[in-house]
Amino acid sequence: MDIVFLIYGLAFLALGLVLVIWPTHDSRFDLASLSRWLAAFAFVHGALEWSDLWRVVRGDTAMLATSRPFALLASYLLLYEFGRRLIAASLLSQGGFTRVLLAKQGHIVLLAGVAAGSLAGADFPLNLTIWSRYLYGFPASMLAGVGFLLYCANRIQPTLELHEFRPVWRACLVAGAAFIAYAVFGGLVVPRADWAPAAWLNQESFQESSGIPVQLFRGACAVAVAFSVAYVLRIFHLERGQHMRLARGRAEAALEQAGRLGRHNRLLLAAVAEGIFGIDHLGRATFINPAALAMLGYTEEELIGEPMHTLTHHSHPDGLHYPQGECPTHLTLKDGHTRHVDSDHFWRKDGSHFPVEYHTAQIREQGEIIGAVVVFQDSTERLRIEVELDRYRHHLEASVAQRTAQLQEAEQKSRLILETSANGLYGMDNTGKLIFINPAGGKMLGYAADDLIGRPVHATLHHTHADGTPYPASVCPMLAVLRSGEPARDDDDLFWRADGTPLPVATAAQPMIKDGRIVGAVVSFIDISQRKALDAARDQALAEAERLTRVKSEFLANMSHEIRTPLNGVLGLAQIGCRDSAGRGKASETFARIVQSGKLLLGIINDILDFSKIEAGKIEIESLPIELLTVLREVTNLMNERAQAKGLAFRIRKAPDLPAVCICDPVRLGQILINLLSNAVKFTESGSVTLGIARQGDALVFTVTDTGIGMTPEQVARLFRPFEQADGSTTRRFGGTGLGLAITHRLLQLMGGEIRVESQPGVGSRFEVRLPYLEADLETSPASAAASAGKARESGLPLVGLNILVAEDNEVNQEVIRELLSGDGANVTLADNGRKAVECVHSQGGAAFDLVLMDIQMPEMGGHEATRRILELAPDLPIIGQTAHAFAEEKAACLAAGMVAHIAKPLDPDKLIELVLRYARHRSGGRSAD
Repeated sequence: MDIVFLIYGLAFLALGLVLVIWPTHDSRFDLASLSRWLAAFAFVHGALEWSDLWRVVRGDTAMLATSRPFALLASYLLLYEFGRRLIAASLLSQGGFTRVLLAKQGHIVLLAGVAAGSLAGADFPLNLTIWSRYLYGFPASMLAGVGFLLYCANRIQPTLELHEFRPVWRACLVAGAAFIAYAVFGGLVVPRADWAPAAWLNQESFQESSGIPVQLFRGACAVAVAFSVAYVLRIFHLERGQHMRLARGRAEAALEQAGRLGRHNRLLLAAVAEGIFGIDHLGRATFINPAALAMLGYTEEELIGEPMHTLTHHSHPDGLHYPQGECPTHLTLKDGHTRHVDSDHFWRKDGSHFPVEYHTAQIREQGEIIGAVVVFQDSTERLRIEVELDRYRHHLEASVAQRTAQLQEAEQKSRLILETSANGLYGMDNTGKLIFINPAGGKMLGYAADDLIGRPVHATLHHTHADGTPYPASVCPMLAVLRSGEPARDDDDLFWRADGTPLPVATAAQPMIKDGRIVGAVVSFIDISQRKALDAARDQALAEAERLTRVKSEFLANMSHEIRTPLNGVLGLAQIGCRDSAGRGKASETFARIVQSGKLLLGIINDILDFSKIEAGKIEIESLPIELLTVLREVTNLMNERAQAKGLAFRIRKAPDLPAVCICDPVRLGQILINLLSNAVKFTESGSVTLGIARQGDALVFTVTDTGIGMTPEQVARLFRPFEQADGSTTRRFGGTGLGLAITHRLLQLMGGEIRVESQPGVGSRFEVRLPYLEADLETSPASAAASAGKARESGLPLVGLNILVAEDNEVNQEVIRELLSGDGANVTLADNGRKAVECVHSQGGAAFDLVLMDIQMPEMGGHEATRRILELAPDLPIIGQTAHAFAEEKAACLAAGMVAHIAKPLDPDKLIELVLRYARHRSGGRSAD
């Protein structure tokens, strides 16, 4: 048994040492930081097992006997924290049960249990040991074992290659199995006690039944844990290998780029006609291009590393020594100033010299002077030309006279141009005083030319802003031209006329430069009064357009409310009539036609509102996990009835590899498909309509094919324009607003999709819709609630036992909603306005109602205010808003007021039942509503 305790403790102590040394601080694996908890457990537990070895060899002591149960509890607490954190780091998402299981507050419950169990009996150390193993040892080992398996599968596998991951996975399997086995042998097999379950399963009974001490199994588990976890830590070695491979790849790419740059620079130097050479800080040649070698008569090997001044610049043309300290290139090395030398001489290898013109500049690297570069060219030809010019200098008098005449003619032409120019032109000297102005400029400003000549331009014409504040000369852009020599333009400036009135102008100032000096500037300006008037008219038109847009939005919102409110009564009464007259022949058919006509009118209203919201940029696209088959089933159930009514064959072609779920907006997807299928059924007199759906790469492809009337290319070209159909005859023959395809096109643009059309007159049309495919992990169907509502209505009275308070001021709508809800078993209490609804809750108490249906626009007190007051009386009472406003702003306002949901009028009975079932607090029989 001594050797068992020795190996047992040694395995855990060695594991703790490896866990401290091996993980790296910059690792992307959470295990690097989490391993500290496991290391702490290993050190404490290893020391604990060696203390048992001491007890066996040297005997027990009071201090060891007292401290051992607390050390055992501390070690298991560290292991529990490691396992809890490891599982939390392994899970990509955590459900409600998982969050509770992994909560830090679990320690409070476990420690309380250990304390209660330890104090329950007379032998406190023994009880503390047993309950520490039960409540901490067993769950901690289980968490660690499961955590290693989950972490390896979810976090390690995606980062390693397959051949690297396989041995690590096997090590994780061993570690997980060892920890789980340790949970049994270390957590459930405890010292014997006189109370259950320690009296049934304990170390003594285990040895009696198996013939092997349980410490031997614990030691074997410890050795397996130590070796397997140490092997799992190879992930940090593999991670460092990945970093090294990545760094090596980057270095190789950088070397390759440097090589390309070097070759590119050599090619550039070889292509330049001027001579170029570089020297280091001591004046020795570092590079030289072929053109320089050709002019100097040297080879590259003869110059590289040699002092260039000594070889090529050692003497003046008359043979006198040229000191290196006076050489412009070496002066540039010292002071960093760039120099240009017009006339100098370089010496060739053969001892001859030639005139040169050169430019020298300093080379720095990271702030340090590393040398200089010299660019030179042979000026022999230039000097020859200068000599030739001297030879003909005596002919200059005649040339000057001729040129003077030409200049006089040019001056006359320039003056003519100035006088006939429609734009204003004036010149000023380098002090800002006006030296000339053309007639057009004087006329625009109301001055005679003589009145302006010699006056400061800024103080005379440009002194004040449009708001009356002074215009400082220091910031005048036209005067700035005299300082900077850079042209300046201003498309919106202001001059002041002689009579004190403002003149809006656009100006352009150009400097006059002579012999490298700025001698003045020329300013051209034009009157932009008409343009300013046009800009003001445009701004006014834009403001009016924005006002009309707001008026249109308000009008549509009001019309939505005014139309939907009575339409809610019409559809509601018709639906009640359908329900009550089922099986009664013509009456049932009449009510069904009223419902159908009302839904058609509602569809037209929805199209207009959707188009308005799209135009205003207020429509929102949701991204929800959806079941594709559920959306298709809802669409096809609706369209199949319409197709059968016209005697059309309605087919669905679904690809076998179609994904079950994806991320999309289910409402807008259904709206797009219904628009396309409705048009296909509408414009097809005979034959078939086919809906196809498949996945192609990263796209979901929906196709709607019909055998209808078809379209010409011209009709297809204007197909997606709002308020238009293929031609006017289709509107008269088939009906419709012409908004369906325009809305479909805009919705697809917002969803990142596209639509294509192929059509042939008399043959049919094919519409193809492509939407991005985004993967989703959907556990429950988002449409299950709505479907369950429909099934619940079919199975009986789904709202039986529910007490519902309805706040509605319209008498017809009161009757409709009461019939809908009471017909499905609910007890309905009506309130004419928000104030009465608040009084009902106040008088009867919040517990009297399971749900409140709250209209928004009501006399005396509106729905938002009533909701806030009811929630003050009964904070947990769910309130659903009902309104004829179908805009997103109204839904947001309802939720902001404290409502749990929102439903638009006309009320959809199935949607209403679904919302009631989802949010009602309780039902008869005690079953909670989801």
